[in-house]
Amino acid sequence: MKRILIYLTTALFIGQASAQEFRPGMLYTPDHTPGDTLKIMAYNTENLTDLKDNLYINNRMEDSQDKKKEEKAALLVKVIKAANADIVMISEFETVAYLRELSQKNELGYKYFASSESQTWYQNTMIMSKVPIGTFRTYGSVYSPIVGEKDEQGKQAMQININSRMWIAEVWPTAGQRLYLCGVHLKAGRNKSDTATRIGQTALLKGEFERIVKEDKKACILMAGDFNSTPESDEFKMLQQGSKRARFIDPLAGTSVYSHPAGNPRWRIDHMVFNKNLSAKIVPGSTGPAYILSKEEMTEMSDHLPVVTKILLH
Repeated sequence: MKRILIYLTTALFIGQASAQEFRPGMLYTPDHTPGDTLKIMAYNTENLTDLKDNLYINNRMEDSQDKKKEEKAALLVKVIKAANADIVMISEFETVAYLRELSQKNELGYKYFASSESQTWYQNTMIMSKVPIGTFRTYGSVYSPIVGEKDEQGKQAMQININSRMWIAEVWPTAGQRLYLCGVHLKAGRNKSDTATRIGQTALLKGEFERIVKEDKKACILMAGDFNSTPESDEFKMLQQGSKRARFIDPLAGTSVYSHPAGNPRWRIDHMVFNKNLSAKIVPGSTGPAYILSKEEMTEMSDHLPVVTKILLH
């Protein structure tokens, strides 16, 4: 029986490939000129929607014609300009079409866009990049277990409702370096079922990371986004287990650096974690939550702080 590989989740790989070696799945745009570092920002924008009503989604937040939405979008543009990241990973944003419109209208300089969007909900995840994007994998059709819970028939409980909020994008900052950016917005909530759902999502992703490093022993992985999990949680600790190349390093472990809520951060649920292969490429001290603008403006923009990092390319 053949095994079907499903590549899931925000993770980032940097794999080396010869510029002369063009293999299936490789994509590179010659007109891109890489710098010495790659700056990445992951940001939960807290229910940012446009003024266009999606007739297939019946929700007060999405249906609203409140002009304050445009004010918030303008503030997001200001954050993105100030951050000047090469790649921006976005969650709780309605559509990639709207993100592309904002980028083009405000001349933000992003050329490549991809998204994973729910058919029934307005909180979506996406990526915009100044470097070329290759294959983009989404997981909205994948069921994951609600660990420890049973359904009405006494079988393992499963869910598919929010797995569209996990994706993996191949990114090619240079012809010789491949990155797999994995973006996530895991299940929110603090009750037992919420935790069980996040554990199921994390287990699903861990399986994918193990498969990836098995195929490529030099694979560098970075996972980023809103985990809705603190460093002390069982699901976060799962990421630090497994084979040595698939274990994740938390660069802020043991610190009192927090990301939420933006106005008065008291816990860290927004993360950027990476495996050992990638650790040598991370610019020291570059990873963590950041006030891109003033504290007042960041609080107005979102209840989350963005998380940033810098990766050495040469």
